[in-house]
Amino acid sequence: SPSSCGGSSKSPSSCGGSSKSPSSCGGSSKSKSCCDDPACDAPDRDGPPPSPCCDDPACDAPSRSRATKPAADLGISSFVYRAARPFHTQRLLGTLSTWPVPTKEDLDLSQIASSAAEGAEMTKNGVTYTENSPFAGVLRSKGYCWMAPMQWNGKDQDVWRHDQAMYWSHAGKQFSIDTSGKWWGTQTKDAVRAILANDPKEFERLMAEDWVTEEFGDRRQELVFIGVGLDEERICKNLDGCLLSAEEMDVYRQNARTLLDV
Repeated sequence: SPSSCGGSSKSPSSCGGSSKSPSSCGGSSKSKSCCDDPACDAPDRDGPPPSPCCDDPACDAPSRSRATKPAADLGISSFVYRAARPFHTQRLLGTLSTWPVPTKEDLDLSQIASSAAEGAEMTKNGVTYTENSPFAGVLRSKGYCWMAPMQWNGKDQDVWRHDQAMYWSHAGKQFSIDTSGKWWGTQTKDAVRAILANDPKEFERLMAEDWVTEEFGDRRQELVFIGVGLDEERICKNLDGCLLSAEEMDVYRQNARTLLDV
């Protein structure tokens, strides 16, 4: 299988910036970093935060209201999606265009759970219908993704995607995929070792955890999903369908080799 779900996660490092990023949530609602505690991302909290670091701006929770209930009691769970192939950009954008977007400022967890189980109400061109989307229960998703160029040469080429790490950030009604520096895999291992000469433990961690293939280095998909009534299998299947196929990877490799030869 080109992807895997569940387990813990460390964010991929980008060349040119700090390689130490907060850890993403693991295969359950327990997190490796308190900033990724699903309780911090609960959209209907009232009262004190469950953890002091939930007030850290870097935690960018989708709502600043707070609840004292544990995440598990709210029905919130999480998992990590991983893959060692790039997304086909157009297929991914097509999938994201069907993502159910909340219309209310205040999210109702019971309503979201119902949408995840029975389908989300959608409106398009004035027509209301029910969409049985696997993403209906997702409250928060974030991480790094690898997107394949749509055009390797010519006027509209976007070959930069081969080297550029992209940061996926979604919370409630907000969704963005922005550039986030270059992958470490744009450098040789010796070059990375030299860059991290003052932090050999980070180099060892990078090689052990982030360097997923010798061919493409740390380029990969690593996305944490937090939500209510998550259908992990269907979400993974939908994202797998956005990855390049084996045949498309052959074309990708040929174009990447040509790029290096230029």
